[in-house]
Amino acid sequence: HALRMEGHGKLAEYLRAVDATLPALERLREMGRAYHRFGLENRQYYALMFLGSGAAAPRREVVQQELFTLMLLLDAVTTGMGAGEIRRDLDPMTVTTALWTQVHGVTALAVSGLLVQSTYEEQVAVLEGVFDAIRAWLTPAR
Repeated sequence: HALRMEGHGKLAEYLRAVDATLPALERLREMGRAYHRFGLENRQYYALMFLGSGAAAPRREVVQQELFTLMLLLDAVTTGMGAGEIRRDLDPMTVTTALWTQVHGVTALAVSGLLVQSTYEEQVAVLEGVFDAIRAWLTPAR
């Protein structure tokens, strides 16, 4: 648990390094890139944090302690909604969860070696496609 928390602390550093003054959708893109970079640069932490060995599920209180990194993303989403840069007809936690699952999926496959695209450039192309879909989904109608 201590190592998992250490990993979440490191992930939070990557996420907090993103400029909070960026427009919301660009900030989310940069946070996604930071998440992916964290996974690739810290494979052992990432595997420990997110690619469980199939052992018993962690206790609820342990998971709650680790959610602070997800709350950084939720803050970016709610700030963007408040500014009218992200659709306001969506639930902020639903958006946050959807964003995390999409970026996490690409990152988990890359970290585990299961992503079909094998070069870093091809991984980035996949991730950018995910971001383009996110932008299309979250951009308010004009």
